[in-house]
Amino acid sequence: MLAVAAVDVSSGRRHERDAHVSLPAASTIKVLISAALWSNACAGRIDPEQRVRAGAAPFPGGGGLLESLHPDTTLTLAELDLLMLAISDNAATNAVIDVVGMDAVNDLGRALGLEHTRLRRRMMDRLGIGRAEIDPSLEWEMERACALCPAKARCRRWLQSGWVEGHRDFCPNAARFDATRWRRVPKP
Repeated sequence: MLAVAAVDVSSGRRHERDAHVSLPAASTIKVLISAALWSNACAGRIDPEQRVRAGAAPFPGGGGLLESLHPDTTLTLAELDLLMLAISDNAATNAVIDVVGMDAVNDLGRALGLEHTRLRRRMMDRLGIGRAEIDPSLEWEMERACALCPAKARCRRWLQSGWVEGHRDFCPNAARFDATRWRRVPKP
């Protein structure tokens, strides 16, 4: 699916196609993360010269420049931002997220009118394991797989109950979901 929203800033004329559809932001969210970093830096809440040790950054795996540096190498937040934007380095992005905070990124998005844009997890934190929310791209896949499922009503009751296991007993898509290592987090 391709969704588009464009605004001519001089006339205000809009063109939209499926603009209401929520899609995974993937690396495009890094622009908003960077904006939150610099917004907080301009407000004096974050020092862009603050140094982060490469070995302390949360590595998502899969390579990237920050992951290949010596663990004792330190970079400033400004340098991490450059890595995040210039080469889409996921480890650098995660380090910036940890300093800026997801709430600050999402607050800025709302302030900018990005009502449906949310940073929900670190980069490559597949499926949001151990988090209260499910990765949006996986959620979309699950909804698509479940839309015509004959066990839909039973599954809905199972999800609402907060069960972690047991879906294999009735779900025709269980093997597919298990392959993605998705688990429902029990309700407190």
